[in-house]
Amino acid sequence: MNYAAARGDKDERASIRDGIVQVMMLIAPFLRDAERLHLNTLTRAYLD
Repeated sequence: MNYAAARGDKDERASIRDGIVQVMMLIAPFLRDAERLHLNTLTRAYLD
């Protein structure tokens, strides 16, 4: 059981996607500018 199911979210896939993006953003402050830009690009592509 994941947190999306526990909260009663209907779109489990979207909830999982949002969680992945949140975890990826946790490391952003520790990256150099080029790597942070790449991570942001990946995140935007992942959310589209």
